[in-house]
Amino acid sequence: MGSRGAAAARSESRPLWRPPELGGPGSGTSGGGESPLRLPNLLNDAGTLAELLVGEAGSAAWLDAFLLAAGLDQSLEDALHSDPAALGRIAARLRDGGAGPAARGAAAAAESARAGLWAVRTRRAGASRLARCHRLAAELAADLADLVVGGEAAGEQPRPDLQERAARLRQELDRLPRTLKTTPLRLPSAFLHLDTGPEDLQSIIAEVAERWPDRDRSVVVVGVRTAGSYLAPLGAACLRAAGRRDVRHLTVRPGQRWLPAERRALAEATAEDALVLIMDDPPKTWATVVRTARALMAQGIRRTSIVAALQTFPATAPPPTSLAALSMVLMPAERQHIHEALRPQAVKAALQDLLDGDEVVRGVTRLPFDPHPGARAHVGALFEVRLSTDAGRPKNRLVYAQGAGLGYFGSQALAVSQRLEPFLPRVYGVRNRLLFRDWLPEELRLGLGERSDAVARAIVDYVSARARALPVGVDVSQRLRARPSLWRAVGRFLAQPFGRFQVMCWPLFEAGTRNLLQVSRPSVVDGRTGLANWFRQGPEVQTLRKIGFADGAFSAFDTYCYDPVFDLAGVAASSEREELRESLLRLYTAQTGMVVEPERWLLYQLVHLSGHDIEAELRDPEMERRMSGRLQRYFSELLLADFRGASRGMLCGIDVDGVLESTPLGITAPGLQGTRALRALHAHGYRPLIVSGRSLGEVRERCQNYRAAGGVAEYGAAIYVTAEDRPIELVTRAERRLLDSLRSSMESLPGVVVDRAYDLAVRAYRLDSGGWRRGLREEQVEAALAGVEGTGIRAIRGHAQTDFMADRLTKATGLEALADQLGVETEEPAWLAMAIGDTASDLPMLRLARLAFAPANADAGVREAGITVLKNAFQGGLTEATARLLGHRPGSCPACRDPALPDRSRLLLTLLSPPAQPSLPAKAGWAARALLGLGLQLWNPLARTGRGPAGAGLGGVDSGRSEQRA
Repeated sequence: MGSRGAAAARSESRPLWRPPELGGPGSGTSGGGESPLRLPNLLNDAGTLAELLVGEAGSAAWLDAFLLAAGLDQSLEDALHSDPAALGRIAARLRDGGAGPAARGAAAAAESARAGLWAVRTRRAGASRLARCHRLAAELAADLADLVVGGEAAGEQPRPDLQERAARLRQELDRLPRTLKTTPLRLPSAFLHLDTGPEDLQSIIAEVAERWPDRDRSVVVVGVRTAGSYLAPLGAACLRAAGRRDVRHLTVRPGQRWLPAERRALAEATAEDALVLIMDDPPKTWATVVRTARALMAQGIRRTSIVAALQTFPATAPPPTSLAALSMVLMPAERQHIHEALRPQAVKAALQDLLDGDEVVRGVTRLPFDPHPGARAHVGALFEVRLSTDAGRPKNRLVYAQGAGLGYFGSQALAVSQRLEPFLPRVYGVRNRLLFRDWLPEELRLGLGERSDAVARAIVDYVSARARALPVGVDVSQRLRARPSLWRAVGRFLAQPFGRFQVMCWPLFEAGTRNLLQVSRPSVVDGRTGLANWFRQGPEVQTLRKIGFADGAFSAFDTYCYDPVFDLAGVAASSEREELRESLLRLYTAQTGMVVEPERWLLYQLVHLSGHDIEAELRDPEMERRMSGRLQRYFSELLLADFRGASRGMLCGIDVDGVLESTPLGITAPGLQGTRALRALHAHGYRPLIVSGRSLGEVRERCQNYRAAGGVAEYGAAIYVTAEDRPIELVTRAERRLLDSLRSSMESLPGVVVDRAYDLAVRAYRLDSGGWRRGLREEQVEAALAGVEGTGIRAIRGHAQTDFMADRLTKATGLEALADQLGVETEEPAWLAMAIGDTASDLPMLRLARLAFAPANADAGVREAGITVLKNAFQGGLTEATARLLGHRPGSCPACRDPALPDRSRLLLTLLSPPAQPSLPAKAGWAARALLGLGLQLWNPLARTGRGPAGAGLGGVDSGRSEQRA
């Protein structure tokens, strides 16, 4: 609870706050100018914040002092409200995961245990040292907020009393347990990722004061943490500046339990019929506003007394009906004060202040450009700037201005750019919360097909130089227990196969991935290194320039990471060329002496490909294809690296979906069983063929990754010969015209989405109410075929899509054509030694094979055709079929057993290979292996450092020497 204190007593005489003139005297930090505090690393702990606070208070840098005090208070509040043993999180997950009696009982037990532990903890919470620290921090933040709102953000007379209070707070903090002092703060989106400033809060509060003009009515400002720790004291300060006599503030994190002092404060507010303002980041879904309002009403606050005072963006959804009766003060983004700083005259003044004395700004014209219209993001604007030098020579520049953030959050971009100047476009500086830099022409941007060694070398130079220039003493992300981080997101992604009980496995999976991703030389990463963020310095120049250099390390996705390899993986994830990905690894190892383990390389790429949201359900087919390719490559490099594809040997036709690959993690992958079956076939002289309805590009990728001799794509429309890297189309021109016509007509059908990755076959799907891909309805299929009726085009129905192909072409015709290209006589009775498929579209292929099998998940059409249906499903069925062909289980003989691998590789291979079949024993066996492997990794000190037994790494490098000199 914020103190009324001396600040409240002075509120009568304080004038309504007015921001200083842009670029004028005193604009240093309040008006958004350049903060003198420049921290490359923003993820600081309470001890560091307290130390910085003493310095900023002594320098009378009131805005940065306030931001530090508010951040410190937020950390202390979270510690006071911490969830005992994460029981609240476990209970919520169990409730959400299923309605079965076991889940409900476990959720109720967890909630009861949480309530009991909370009651014990809070008996003496008010008198604890932690509570005293919180009160000191809250009172100091409130008084500093008054200085900021009063226009005294920087350059004013020192206040020894405030510095003394900051020093006292630091001393009190030193007495807290080490775990509390070293816990990193949570970063406020409003002031780091968006362009909120004190001026905007003043505008919101001015409207509140106009609509509820009674100055004698008490006001309680409730800030929703994290941003609420900053918004609430600033909002309260604005109210005092507007003449309100009784203003208090507190903060809340939705779902938290109330401390006794908070309950008393809310009871007092209810008795006084106080006006209660909810302040939060601009809403995305309104969920936190709804939960906060309900929590306040549960404490007795009247609905009519609650006001949501928020900023909104054009992309913000309308408030839900549950908030219909709630009063609101909403300030649209176009009214933000930052737009004043984007006026040409303000930009001219800011640039003139930033430029060297030998250049004069003669004029500024804003060009019609908006990088992300209506989005919840920083502003951005492009300007044509007319300059002249002392010699009188005129010159024009294109200058880009983008929101940077408030105070020291915004100056982080300068802290980074000053250390990396040779790799960046010209950065002029930060003024008025805007970062100004040269604009780079679009024609110089790197394409996704870039593959030259010179480009790879320039990127490696940047990544390595950044790591040297921005080191940190410790990987702070390792301390983010029960907080968003990259390793937590990856751990939860890998725990998905445990279903609604995965929450109970999270601690072990999170700890396991935290160990897998440890880094010995942490530094502040870039975080946005995809090829679209790189530009050539000139048309014929290989030197590169990097944009977005300060946007990704502390982004709103909270995938915090301090590993330079994460930046390298970001480039690889965006690239369409394997040559570039291999060059990056080779050159990085040559330059730094560090070997990149395949586990780190894979997981980082998956995070980048998922848009830094790997926990989200995967629904974009192109994203799924790219992530699948990385998984294929990982399994192949570990288990198939010693095979290069035989030029002789009998052929085996293998279907992909539902046979070689499945999706227990939401991404199609072969798993250990599928890759072991391929390894066994290779080892015993057979030539696997990929036979699929997937696109030609996907079949080509799988042929290369799995060392297959070739493949059949798009239900026989094309084949691919791996040794020659040669695709061959089998459709006639007439069939191609019909399929193109069908594709065009289907794109106009309502509710039908056509997959443009398919160039020959036509693949289409619809989205259900949950946004999942589904096959077309029968009436949609009939409407699609109406225009090509009688032309020999058939529909191939699947669960997640419906495909269309010429009747003449099947997987069998494709296989025969491929066999001819491979020099195999199809007249011989046993030319196709084995085939395995699971749907009716596989039947033509199965009828060609000497041994034809279907896994247990085969559809009715296959079962009715008399094909041998195996006991096991999915990759288990492929394993069983391979065993029948070879006479032994794959991997059980010296020729085909697994290669020697490090413990970390064996562990991740297991975690990435949950059984797709519904067999309880199979699932239980995998779960036992996964949990045992994670437990042994945590116990084994060698596993924790990544220095387990040596084995094959990427490209044959010993990945057992992780983070060691190569």
